[in-house]
Amino acid sequence: MEQYWKTTGPIEQKVLFKKKTENIYCIGSRSSDKYIYAPDREADVIYTILHWIDQGKSIVEIQKDMGDRYGMSQKNVDVIIEKCKKAGLIKIPNGENIKPDVEDR
Repeated sequence: MEQYWKTTGPIEQKVLFKKKTENIYCIGSRSSDKYIYAPDREADVIYTILHWIDQGKSIVEIQKDMGDRYGMSQKNVDVIIEKCKKAGLIKIPNGENIKPDVEDR
């Protein structure tokens, strides 16, 4: 059975800091007040995964699309998804035990 997850709110991506070598982006949801920070080289990948989750794509579809688009392995996609779960950007399915990286305020 394919897995479908949901984000904790609409996902946005904004430049946080402009640097000479690369920009730092803030990716997250204003409505859930959850965010993750990433450099140029990672920001588009993270945003794309979260956007596709938000659009209702299954994890299998996302893994395939990320492999086709960015040459990413399924394992690397899973690592990003876990990072986003810990940041509070993906709703954690019932029965799954994920310890958040940061405590809620």
